Amino acid sequence: MRRFCENNGISKMSPHLLRHMSGSYLLKGGIDIASVSAKLGHADKSFTMKTYIHSLESTEKQTANVMQNILNNLKIPQSKKGHTNN
Repeated sequence: MRRFCENNGISKMSPHLLRHMSGSYLLKGGIDIASVSAKLGHADKSFTMKTYIHSLESTEKQTANVMQNILNNLKIPQSKKGHTNN
């Protein structure tokens, strides 16, 4: 692993780091916690949740931003308020 990183100009990585990155990217990619937990070989989904909470929080912020944008687009523009289409 060390030689591969050196030969490819990659900073030091360990199998543990790659495993953690894999779990984080799967969660960020929208894969459900049960599937990620199984893929990582965790016996308990709550362990996965505790270990990868930073990924889940990041995704939650993205979700909140998307929902806010949707709600903003649903607002009636100021110029149309009080007007009816009769």
